[in-house]
Amino acid sequence: MITAGNTIRSAARIELYMPHLIGRITREILKVEKAKYKTAECVNVACGRAIDAFSQFYEEIIDKGPVIEFIKRQLRNTRGPVRKRAEKIFLKKHKII
Repeated sequence: MITAGNTIRSAARIELYMPHLIGRITREILKVEKAKYKTAECVNVACGRAIDAFSQFYEEIIDKGPVIEFIKRQLRNTRGPVRKRAEKIFLKKHKII
């Protein structure tokens, strides 16, 4: 779980230095919901990390639709901090709602 979180966080940093990879990075991070982790709670934590990562480079994402759909799904996440990140850190910050 720690490795997954660090990988997701680092992907956002890689985008800053290699913007030509933004589409690939975005697609890979979006796979977080279907990845296999030890528990369902681990999936929730990874989704929270994905929200943080997308928030860092959202403006540069060309195809924003899948990211917005992912974020909106997280509004129903069973983990409270993930729901809050989706709403306050992402949707409000980027003026989507």
